[in-house]
Amino acid sequence: MNQGKEQDISMLITDREFQEILMEWSSMGGERKAEVCKKYGLTENDVKTLQQLWLGLDFKEFDQPLTEVEDALDETLWKLTERKENAPRSLAHELYEHFARIAAILIIPILIYTAYVQFYSHPKSGINDVAQMVTVTSQAGTVTQLALPDGSKVYLNSGSTISYPSVFAADLRKVSLKGEGYFEVVKNKKVPMEVSAGNVSLKVYGTSFNVNALESEKFVKVTLVEGSVSLSSKGETIQGKNEFFITPGQTVTYQQNTREINLQTDDTFQYTAWKDGIIIFRNKTFASVLQQLSEKFNVDIELKDNSLASIPMDATFRDENINEILRLLALSTPFRYHYGEQQKLADGTFAKSKIYIERK
Repeated sequence: MNQGKEQDISMLITDREFQEILMEWSSMGGERKAEVCKKYGLTENDVKTLQQLWLGLDFKEFDQPLTEVEDALDETLWKLTERKENAPRSLAHELYEHFARIAAILIIPILIYTAYVQFYSHPKSGINDVAQMVTVTSQAGTVTQLALPDGSKVYLNSGSTISYPSVFAADLRKVSLKGEGYFEVVKNKKVPMEVSAGNVSLKVYGTSFNVNALESEKFVKVTLVEGSVSLSSKGETIQGKNEFFITPGQTVTYQQNTREINLQTDDTFQYTAWKDGIIIFRNKTFASVLQQLSEKFNVDIELKDNSLASIPMDATFRDENINEILRLLALSTPFRYHYGEQQKLADGTFAKSKIYIERK
């Protein structure tokens, strides 16, 4: 962006209507985002940059009413121009307008500096009272990457949702997850991150790990790539311990109903490859493959012949869509598939696509 455009865009952050757009941006659909970009002459990257700036600031109201501040500024500027008694009146107006433009350009950095001083001089002054909750959902068939307020990175799998405060408190970093997410957490031994998933809580100390907590399943699966993670369940012990610590390279599956735990030490890549657009099936049954594809692409898949359910499958796909994946699987498995007629709902939207699988 050129300098003039940067100044115009920066002024948008003071607009109440545009602030509402920034708060809702992550949950907007593609068409709505396109409308916003067209209306304000922005790109999606411009809006994301402004969103990160807005969510990271905590402005407090001035003690003096805004009208008094404006009157004082006007009076000061006119006093400066009145000293030019011999100058033509038009010159005074030009000088006033010049100062006004400078004031307009400087007001944003001044406000940002004020917010910075207030934030860092009072790290424990009840910041959670003003922090707003942010919720991000990854659309079907996509992987969404985002940054948490402390700089930690999160990858959200298709249809998954994460919620977190716009600003972390000085003594607490807490987020909640529905679905599947891969975390790269900024290290902080004094303030571990807490991730709630299902009825499980994870305590994280500077770590890379994957959490699978799909609502359709009765388990939470955690794969630790590196670092330290402990797993706990409210009001319950796990193998006689309040906290169960996971070792790097381990995948832990916690059954939420029976509170049983299973440990695996196979290749962690098969559980984390999805964040790079890779789908891996290793010794999976055809039924479990279809279930995973159904969740990833937000489609209903009906297996019409149960004799196909237990067929073992090993396959790897990169960036293929659901139709291409099924076509390739059908080359080595005796099944065929077809789409059902998509149903229009009463509100004018359409129901999820339906795919029928049957033996050849």
